[in-house]
Amino acid sequence: MSLLHFIACKIVNKGKVEFDKNCPPDYVGRRNKEIQSSAPRKVKVEKIPSGGFVGEYLSKEGNSMDKVWMYIHGGGFVGGSPAARRAFTGYVVNKFGYNVYSVEYRLAPEYPFPCGAEDCLKAYKTLVKKHGAKNICVIGESAGGNLVLSTLLQAKTQRVELPACIVLFSPTVQYTEILQSYKRNVKTDCILGNTFLEEVKSTYLINTDNERNPFAAPLFGDFTGFSPAFIGVSDSEYLYDDSVELNKRLQKFGVKSELMVYHKKMHAFQVIPSFPESRKALMQAKNFVDGVMRSEK
Repeated sequence: MSLLHFIACKIVNKGKVEFDKNCPPDYVGRRNKEIQSSAPRKVKVEKIPSGGFVGEYLSKEGNSMDKVWMYIHGGGFVGGSPAARRAFTGYVVNKFGYNVYSVEYRLAPEYPFPCGAEDCLKAYKTLVKKHGAKNICVIGESAGGNLVLSTLLQAKTQRVELPACIVLFSPTVQYTEILQSYKRNVKTDCILGNTFLEEVKSTYLINTDNERNPFAAPLFGDFTGFSPAFIGVSDSEYLYDDSVELNKRLQKFGVKSELMVYHKKMHAFQVIPSFPESRKALMQAKNFVDGVMRSEK
């Protein structure tokens, strides 16, 4: 772990607060305090406020105009935004030669499931019409990774063509079982804690019937014919076993799935490109996407 990564973990861990459903956080106030990060100067950021796709389009002169990444941000279904992730999306656009569509979706608890999942599907369908499914990679971290899987599972049921591939960083995929990493890694994860599942159930899922709905808990989905997947996760994360179990299930359905395990890293560290290990991890994901995209020509 780099010194910068180590310091960031210490700072984040000091502000870690367990969820109390009897005294929930001020989610709106917390969102208003989120820092809007900046993209590199060479990257153009265009806001798309309405229509089938809502969010931001980040582009750079000389990048591919047809092959694009669709990004769904994390934030526990209650936070995050395209503006807060521009350092990440801007890095992808600036360094990897792909332009990025960064989705803005409705957040819980004001808009619980299925609102955000529906927004992401609408965004994806819009991009399929514009670019063609096989020219799209869909990527997301944590709750965003959940929504990537949900988007594709919804698309499959509606017979919408699936993308060339997906990239998932530490996705949350189920809420019914206490997996071993939820207990083993609770002290080594500086972001997520014991009450993570309770918070998601209280703010996003709401109805207990949703706990096994594949569009909310993708581990229970039918992955027949699914897009190739790259999964990155740290062995010290609360959600480590989510990635392990998802990888097993994808392979059970015959899906090409690559699981990359990192040692003692922050939850979803890949979306912080100021960390040197994040840049290395992102290059591994990019190489996976390049390989799939080349095969789609």
